[in-house]
Amino acid sequence: MEDTENFRLKLQRVLSNNWVVLGVCLIVFMLLMVFFNFALSSLTDYYDMLRLSIKSKGVKQAGFVYPNPLIFRPYLRWAYLVSGIFTAAFSGRLAVLMKANYSPLDKDHQKGSRRFTTLEELQKEYRSVPETKKEYPGAGGFPISRYKDRIFIDDSPVNNLIIGTTRSGKGELFVVPAIDIYSRAKEIKDKASMIVADPKGELASASKEELECRGYNVLIFDLVHFMGMSYNPLQLVKEAYLKGDKAEAQLLANTLSNIMFYDPLAKDKTWNNWSMALTNALILAVTIDCCAEAEKCADKKGKEIWYDKINLYSATRLLVDLGEPETEKGDDASKSRLDIFFSKRELNDIARIQYASVAAASGKTKGNIYSNTLAVLIKFTMDNIAKMTAKNNVNLVDIGFNKDRPTAVFLVMPDYDTSNHFLVTMFISQLYYALSKTSSLSPGGKCFRQVVFLLDEFGNITPIPDMSNIITVCLGRNIRFDLIVQAYSQIFRLYGEQDGKTIIGNCGNQIYLLTMELDTAKRYSSLVGNKTITVTSRNSSSAAALSLDKNLSEHIDTQPLLNPNELMEFMPGENVVVRVTKREDLNHNKIRPNPIFNHNETIMKYRYEYLADVFDTQKSFESLNLSDACLHKDVNLDDIIYSPTVNDPQEAEPEQEDKSSLPLYQVLSDQKRNTILTFLSDNGIDVDMNMTLTEFDLFLQEQLDGGGIAQQLYDDIYNVLSPLEEGRERREENIEVEV
Repeated sequence: MEDTENFRLKLQRVLSNNWVVLGVCLIVFMLLMVFFNFALSSLTDYYDMLRLSIKSKGVKQAGFVYPNPLIFRPYLRWAYLVSGIFTAAFSGRLAVLMKANYSPLDKDHQKGSRRFTTLEELQKEYRSVPETKKEYPGAGGFPISRYKDRIFIDDSPVNNLIIGTTRSGKGELFVVPAIDIYSRAKEIKDKASMIVADPKGELASASKEELECRGYNVLIFDLVHFMGMSYNPLQLVKEAYLKGDKAEAQLLANTLSNIMFYDPLAKDKTWNNWSMALTNALILAVTIDCCAEAEKCADKKGKEIWYDKINLYSATRLLVDLGEPETEKGDDASKSRLDIFFSKRELNDIARIQYASVAAASGKTKGNIYSNTLAVLIKFTMDNIAKMTAKNNVNLVDIGFNKDRPTAVFLVMPDYDTSNHFLVTMFISQLYYALSKTSSLSPGGKCFRQVVFLLDEFGNITPIPDMSNIITVCLGRNIRFDLIVQAYSQIFRLYGEQDGKTIIGNCGNQIYLLTMELDTAKRYSSLVGNKTITVTSRNSSSAAALSLDKNLSEHIDTQPLLNPNELMEFMPGENVVVRVTKREDLNHNKIRPNPIFNHNETIMKYRYEYLADVFDTQKSFESLNLSDACLHKDVNLDDIIYSPTVNDPQEAEPEQEDKSSLPLYQVLSDQKRNTILTFLSDNGIDVDMNMTLTEFDLFLQEQLDGGGIAQQLYDDIYNVLSPLEEGRERREENIEVEV
């Protein structure tokens, strides 16, 4: 029945073709003219025969001979003219009837004009590269379709969204082929740096050796055994502070805090904001103090010891060790040693300023802030995480700007433990920040090397802060995101409806493999679009159900190119690509971006069908032996902690009383002692560091009175001693009050 209907529709389309209609009309016109010629000629010949018979008075004449219908007689020209007019009118009416009755009702696409892209169009619109092993000129791109041994790739700046339920072949059909294609470019400058989410570790084990052969620097972000690359989130903060850019250091610290306490679905963000401020203060305090101590060291090794203490383990321990409130003093019940630690810092200290909002909170509120913050930061005290984040062997800027070598980072995230996935989010956010910042200062405003975030199981990664904004501007910086999810609902669950729509809407290619979620199938079906179809119906009364003479009628209707049920019944390797931003072919001619249905001759191949000998996913993750080159495996946590001593203010008074009677070498720091000795030795004066502070006061006064030192030098020395002198003055004032 369906074949008969298809034949009828095809026949109708043929008969409604303009050239066919014209041909039929010409044939009918000529046949009618021949007929009229025959009829007119016969009438005239018969008339002549009768006339001759009458003239011969009944004498028998020759028999009637039918005229040749193809021989036209000039004397009948007026009859031919009338016949021609009639015949032309008849043929014209026939043409109108043929077009009206045979033209498909859906020819104007009143209810939808979508159709699938043809193979010929694919070949004109996309570059094709060899399916395996052979290098190719130009930059790589994401696989869109294939034909025989060629793969069509989209190398335009576009984000891709791949939708496929578990076991639908996302990794085999697209992830591994994408890694292969991006890395197989002929020129080293055209090889893209890749950040690959690897939930099982099989992509890293299958790709590492091959990518290194292709010139890549391969790093493994290992959250399984924590034996891969070392990543210190405070590295950028430290570098900015050492450059003297305090504003940048604050911004980087705030970026980290935002990542840790980011919750797009939170209605009240007050507690998160407090925790962010506290975390900023802790990070900046550790950075400032350790850099200051490092500056006091003359040797490089001593400096490195202090620089190694700048890490999130130190920042967290600062809260753990100093955050407990003092309960013994009545008036200071709401104060903790952390309050004292920050209150002793300079008024313009950026860490103290960040802590101000926390310091202003009441005792109970402050305790809740500490608890809320520590609940997140406590993860950095776990041995594996503390060690991995204490060292750093990745240069984030190099990933997009190293002209000699591309980088591939595999983010190995165990699917059985998602508690540490926030580290991946932190790495992605910091990397994007570093690349974007450097891009804005570079010629052209973009990365030298294309950077591709190939994020498998994107729906299981901790939400990336400001992802909806990132994905709208990243393409202009030569950064693209290939997001792989199981259903649209995963994105909405993580980012909310509005941000989720923005993320989905900024993916120019949406590739569908398979889903078990009806809402996703319906949404994608509407995205593929509708076509106009002609529906034929038969009408008859119940009494004439078996009659061969039924009334047939036609009307147009709309039909999805692929309805939800068809989408949920795809064969292995079949997929659909909706591409809204592809509006030019290879020759820059404007095209309509119809969807691509990869099936039959364009069906996608699985990795094992043509890449098994290059990317072998049977290799175990343990075979990489990451511990052999692990930078942080022997880190001792006691060596990387910054633990300042903070005393209770009421216990500090006795210490101040004793300082005036202590020798200078005990009272003064090495730096202050060396500064004073330098001042005096330049004037030829030797001083005994066994003198007490009181004796040293008298000594300096005698030198000033006797002309041994100038007033300027006297003032300079007391500027160095000023903190001690102020303490002594306060002590003396207290003694006078008591008396």
